[in-house]
Amino acid sequence: MKNILFLQLENEQSPKPIKGLNKFIEVANHHGLDLKTLNYRLISDNEIDQSHYYSQIKEAHGFLITSTHLLSDGKIREAINSRLKEGAIAFADLPQPTQPPKDGDLFFQELGLEPTSIRANAKVGNSIIAEGTHPGLIECHRHGFEYGFRDADLFKGVNSLLLMQPNGLGCFGNAKPILSLPINEISLIDLRKDLFVDGLSRPEFPIMGISAKDDWKGKVIATTTRFIVDPYTNIFGYTFSGIEGGNNLRLTENLVRIISEGFPSPIHTWQEVYSLIHEIELKIFEITQNSLSLKFGDRWFMASCPSSILEKCRQRNANQFPDTKLYIYLDLIDFKNIWKENWNHFSQFFTTSSVTNPNRNNSLYFFQELNEIRKIIAHPIRQVHSGSKHPSNKDIALLKNTLSDLNSFQV
Repeated sequence: MKNILFLQLENEQSPKPIKGLNKFIEVANHHGLDLKTLNYRLISDNEIDQSHYYSQIKEAHGFLITSTHLLSDGKIREAINSRLKEGAIAFADLPQPTQPPKDGDLFFQELGLEPTSIRANAKVGNSIIAEGTHPGLIECHRHGFEYGFRDADLFKGVNSLLLMQPNGLGCFGNAKPILSLPINEISLIDLRKDLFVDGLSRPEFPIMGISAKDDWKGKVIATTTRFIVDPYTNIFGYTFSGIEGGNNLRLTENLVRIISEGFPSPIHTWQEVYSLIHEIELKIFEITQNSLSLKFGDRWFMASCPSSILEKCRQRNANQFPDTKLYIYLDLIDFKNIWKENWNHFSQFFTTSSVTNPNRNNSLYFFQELNEIRKIIAHPIRQVHSGSKHPSNKDIALLKNTLSDLNSFQV
């Protein structure tokens, strides 16, 4: 399962469970993603294996960021930037601006994303939230403010959201707002001064944005309002519905799907398959010749080849070459029978610490799989009617893994 790396540091030996994101984790699992914390590994009582950080970041399919604390480490910032450049997608639930600013804030500032100290509250008389609900809970409707929902993919099927204590989000440079609230339906307060703000010079209040650097294949989706967390009640008795409010769950599902689609699968060609088969077949011949020559010398083919295959090669030869060169008429599948007939020479390649006596038929089944793929390569009409315009990722993986295994065989 692919990982979404949660930038929360935990001891690898005793990581604490991730709290408040049970439903998000369930949605992620449905899309083949697992939410993992960034774990540290102790080399000694006082020394941490720094390389362990970076290996987790390098393997992450996406990122969940709720704090800029770890981003204060320049090397961690650089490693995440590198992964985003390759195609990863990060979702950031940005915290309130800090006093004083942290070095980690620079990560988002470089992207043109900066949370402000201005918070939106539900305006009395305009909110349809039940009486007694926290004023920081704001219901945002697409109807009547379509302009505020600017990402068709992210907000597909999302008509209303129940947002928790949204702060403003400044977007500049490469960043652009993708979710905003209408100014005329909210009141604003400056948290640093604890004073109401009369208004803004624009009709909207951005609370979610998207950004990427010019050379990135991935992107960062950032928000200043919480909607992915599980429902909870705070110490003052206010209930926050979190992911269960409005269409928050649908928005979360869209978000996770977008993260899962990072690193899109490459489109492979039949020419790529041909090249791999070509390389595999030459490697199989090399292994076969070298292994059997150790016992039979230059006449390895005449001495080890099953009689039916030998006769087929003679018919194809029509006395053009001496018998010792008849192997040039072998088909790929013929090597399966040669290896099977001389199993005592080839079983060593399939022996591992856990399997001391490998099964001959199971071990050689890969020849059958290769031959089925080769049939399509050898017959262009089959390529057209194979059910796909392009070879499957599964076939490419099989060929690459087979070639890797063959290259590891030591004669």
